[in-house]
Amino acid sequence: MRKEFYIHLVAVIGLIVAIHYILWRALYTLNTEALWFSIPLLLAEIYGISSASMYFFMVWRPTSRTSPPISRRDRTVDIFITTYNEDLLLLRKTILGAMNVTYPHKTYVLDDGNRPEVARLAEELGALYIAREKNTNAKAGNLNNALKHTNGEFIVTLDADHIPLPNFIDKLLGYFEDEEVCFVQTPQDFYNLDSFQHRFDSKQRRLWTEQSLFFSVIQSGKDYWNAAFYCGSCAIMRRGSLVSIGGFAEGTITEDIHTSLRLHAKGFKSIYHNESLAYGVAAQTVYPFYIQRLRWGQGAMQVMRRDNPLTLPGLTPAQRVCYFASMTTYFDGFQKLIYYISPPVYFLTGVLPINALDRTFLIHFIPYLALFVLSFELMSRGHGSTLLTEEYNMSKFYVFVKSATGLFAKKRLKFNVTPKVGSGEISYAVLAPQLAIMSLNMGGVIWAVWGFSNGGNFTAFYGNLFWAAWNIGLAAVTANYITKKIQNRQTYRFPYLSTVTYKAGDKGEGFGIMRDYNEYGLSLLSWKALETGTSLRLGIGFYGGAMDADGVIVNVQRLGKKPPYLFHHGVRFLNLSQHDRDRLVRHGIEFVVPRLMSEYNRSRDFFDAMKVFWVKRRRKAARFFLSMPAALSPCTGTEHRGATEDFSSGGMSILCLDAFPNQKECGFTLKLPDREVSGRAKTVRCERMRFGGLEIYKIALNFVEIDKSDLAMLLELSRAAKLSPL
Repeated sequence: MRKEFYIHLVAVIGLIVAIHYILWRALYTLNTEALWFSIPLLLAEIYGISSASMYFFMVWRPTSRTSPPISRRDRTVDIFITTYNEDLLLLRKTILGAMNVTYPHKTYVLDDGNRPEVARLAEELGALYIAREKNTNAKAGNLNNALKHTNGEFIVTLDADHIPLPNFIDKLLGYFEDEEVCFVQTPQDFYNLDSFQHRFDSKQRRLWTEQSLFFSVIQSGKDYWNAAFYCGSCAIMRRGSLVSIGGFAEGTITEDIHTSLRLHAKGFKSIYHNESLAYGVAAQTVYPFYIQRLRWGQGAMQVMRRDNPLTLPGLTPAQRVCYFASMTTYFDGFQKLIYYISPPVYFLTGVLPINALDRTFLIHFIPYLALFVLSFELMSRGHGSTLLTEEYNMSKFYVFVKSATGLFAKKRLKFNVTPKVGSGEISYAVLAPQLAIMSLNMGGVIWAVWGFSNGGNFTAFYGNLFWAAWNIGLAAVTANYITKKIQNRQTYRFPYLSTVTYKAGDKGEGFGIMRDYNEYGLSLLSWKALETGTSLRLGIGFYGGAMDADGVIVNVQRLGKKPPYLFHHGVRFLNLSQHDRDRLVRHGIEFVVPRLMSEYNRSRDFFDAMKVFWVKRRRKAARFFLSMPAALSPCTGTEHRGATEDFSSGGMSILCLDAFPNQKECGFTLKLPDREVSGRAKTVRCERMRFGGLEIYKIALNFVEIDKSDLAMLLELSRAAKLSPL
């Protein structure tokens, strides 16, 4: 509570300073001789402060809900999986996940593509199939058609790529004990952590996505005001509430926010349960990312034109603010465009948008900007990132400008499905907006430097020079990220460190580490190089089980600059059964991804950052990731088997199926390819983790006794592998 008090205090002070600044700007700084330049810049600043005010209002008090128990288990539930042209292998994973949801239900595949192969897939997996001849009204029409052919009291909606966890319904159904609750929304999270919108910092052990702020903070903040909106997938809805408003809202390409707007206007309650219970596929590269954002923006404009939240009857004042803020966020593109072109306009024309850029201006502007950034970071509760947010703003500002045309479009807009398959190529046409901003600012700087004289306004010149440099750097970084973010692999590999044994025909047996995997192959690290084309019999270790598979080496790469060398092998599975492929996918979705999210997708605000900084100062040794079989032998004589996760010169972490008492000394044995390493250690922490129905324990140990040469070998192997969980 004390932390929230300080966050609110800084936000209030920041808003007061911002309002004082913008009033001073409007009253005393307008350049009346260049209103064509002065007014747009002032409006951009007013828009920014207005957006920040609405943002602070929305996230003032985010909710944190715990699933209520289910008192009745006779309630009927239908799962709707909507599809149009998605890949069958992708759709198969979602159907399997839906069929494995533990609460009794019926699974329906709603195929707007009316494809015979999808009908056969649904029949094979035991799902029911619904198609229609004409796919009018896109996804909303597809869902409404399914409503006519089903009768479940509650409906789970899933996009074709969103795979639910087994406890999806069990976690959410209890909320409907309140008869006024019409839907429960959960985060739309994604398992392809190498997508365009994901950023991972292995050193900081932090995962951030472009949608982190929305699903972690904004939706929870809206929930406090009963204004969290339906996002089209990963939600459960009450059929009766939908029927009362005529079904899913049609006539716009964003049926999700439009449907929830009408439900709230009808007086129903919504719930936001901030726990990821399904995982989908995020846009792999910039092109599908743009398609998705353009659809969202144009749809928001359509909804505003049809059912403006400021005038729609039935909404509370807080709901009006929350919906209006979400819809007008797409005007960010115009604001950013003004900021990006202002320096070159000044350099090329010599006209300032304010009547004096001097010391007085800086005295007003600098405190406002500093408090504005600090307030945003604090109100984001550790899920914001000013620099990364600005980078993504640069990448999508043109898309947001283009999406605003939806406010004026008279013809029906097409619902474009977001492509789910990656691409190994980038069309440089998508870089045109960033290259244009870079060229304009560089051209302006060159022009100004060429013609600058000592009689000019030094403050204005150097201020705009810094501003232009910022725009150039931001555009360059964004363009570089876009060009490098390509996907040559069509199916995502789950990052998972585990042990692998192999038999290479007449070349003998060996031991290695699996670095990542998917249903088609894996990455194998070993201390012995294997030739390309070598056939293998693999024994793959999983927590709670193991799996045998045949494979072939398709590529080999040496890691490390000096002995001992590790060798990275790309392995393709041979003749793997569909049952085992499905098992690999389930393990990835139900265990690997939730565990990674729990470890890395955590909030880290200013206060948390200071704590982490202090902990790092106290930690004397760097940690390296390395997985190998391990056994702990306490004095009771019962051996606990597991696998190591990381090492340092002072200790290690082990993942184990059994709990282990803290502050107890025990023996340990680690299996290397050519020998075993033994010693003694003391447990300092035992952390219980539960994912996908599997309970494991992470045990942290400090070394008490270990041979120095063995420890040096382990650390050298860890450094050579350069491993991380991603």
